[in-house]
Amino acid sequence: MISELKNTKIYIADDDEDDRMLIRVAIENVVQNVTIIEAADGNQLLSFLSSEETGRQLVIMDMNMPGMSGLETLAVIKSNDGTRHIPVIMVSTASSPVLVKRAYDQGINAYMTKPLFANEYQKIANVINHCYLNDHSSAIVKSAGKYMREKNILVIEDNFDHRTLINMALKDNLPLAQITSVKDETDTIDFFTSVWNNLAPLPHLILLDLYLPNRQNGLHLLELIRNFLKSQNLLNVPIIVLSNSDHPDDITECYRHNANAYMIKSQDLQTWRSYFSNLCHLWLETINLPSVL
Repeated sequence: MISELKNTKIYIADDDEDDRMLIRVAIENVVQNVTIIEAADGNQLLSFLSSEETGRQLVIMDMNMPGMSGLETLAVIKSNDGTRHIPVIMVSTASSPVLVKRAYDQGINAYMTKPLFANEYQKIANVINHCYLNDHSSAIVKSAGKYMREKNILVIEDNFDHRTLINMALKDNLPLAQITSVKDETDTIDFFTSVWNNLAPLPHLILLDLYLPNRQNGLHLLELIRNFLKSQNLLNVPIIVLSNSDHPDDITECYRHNANAYMIKSQDLQTWRSYFSNLCHLWLETINLPSVL
C-alpha cells in the first residue's frame, strides 16, 4: 500500500489559505506517503491537472472560489475525458440541500460540509484514507448519530459467501436497516424495473461488486444504474464499487463510469465487520447526502 501511495497526488483547491493548511495537516497526520499540491483557485487546479498524465489523483475542492467557482471547475474536470476519472470531493461551508444536490448532479464523488473547528478536519482525512486510498488499517470511532437510524441499502454481489458476509456486517452495524441483496445483472435489472417503485424508503446507498462475473458486466451495470438514477433525479444516491481487484485500470474505469467510490474488499474475513463499520459511518454520517425520498 505504501509504495502505491507514493504515486498518489492529492490536490487541495481552496482560496482560503488557512483552510488549505487545515486539510493538508489532517491528511498528513493520517497518510504519510502521498504528494499534496495546493491550488488557490479553479484555474490553477485545472492547470495542475492538465499537466499530469499518470498515477492516482484525487481532488478536494471548495465550492465558493473567486473567478472560477467549484461547480464551474467540476464541470470542466468531468467533461474532459483525460480528467473525468479523477474523484472530486467537495468541501464547502454551503450546506443547502439544493446546492449539495446540484453538486452531485454535476458529478462530484462526495460532498462534505466544511468543519467549524480545526480538530474536525480529520473526518475529511478519514474519508480519503478509507474510501479513496483503501487503507483500512485504522478504526474509526463510531458515534450514535443519524447513521444508526433506519436505512435502506442495496447490495449487488454474485459471490454467495461475500453476499452473506456483507449482509451480516451491515446488519451488525445498522440493525434497523433494510438490506436488499441481488446476485447478478439480470436480477439487478429486474429490481430496478419491477421493485424500485414499491420501495419505501428508497436506497440510501448502493454497494456494487465489479466482477459480475467479469468487469464488463459490472461496468455495464454501473452505467445502467447511474442512468436510471439520473432519470429519477436521484444522482445523490451513492454507488460504491466493492472489489477484490486493486488493479489501477479497474479503479480508473469505475470512476470514469461515475462510481462515487472504489473500495477494495478486505482480504481478511475477520476484519469485515470493522471494514463495513467504517464504510457505514463515513457514507451515512460524515458525507453530506440530500435526503432520499
